[in-house]
Amino acid sequence: MENTYHVGKLTEALVAANMGGASDPYELAAKTIRQTAQVALRALPTWDPASDLVVEEAVRGGLQAMLMADLDLARGGVVTLCELGDMAQDLGRDPTDTLMAALRGMASIRRLVPPEQMSRLHRAIEASYMGAGEAFAGLLRAAAVSGTPTGAAYTA
Repeated sequence: MENTYHVGKLTEALVAANMGGASDPYELAAKTIRQTAQVALRALPTWDPASDLVVEEAVRGGLQAMLMADLDLARGGVVTLCELGDMAQDLGRDPTDTLMAALRGMASIRRLVPPEQMSRLHRAIEASYMGAGEAFAGLLRAAAVSGTPTGAAYTA
């Protein structure tokens, strides 16, 4: 899907615009990420590989907005994973594929996140989703080895 980049930017803008004055900005951000991804996913067949990119981009955009708002990415990341798990069930998507796409989105902002905050996000994922912390660490290591833009600062 050539417009996945737009899903990320749209999600970032919507999360940033909706957070002002929210009683729980984490819940609001996670719901916005879910809603943006859900609308885009409904336009794709479930078998389309671009559907994982939609989830990845929505998470990337949403977490960038949280980062710019100086919110705790560990809390925001875990709330987002929970929300996307519910979305996967509602849409009949494989929850593991959805989780992995979301983790790729989180790992992709690595170069923007201070190492201690990335470490907290990693620990929160591991504490909340058995085995997901290891998968997340693998994504971060792969990015560091491949030299992609996500390969900076934090090493799991």
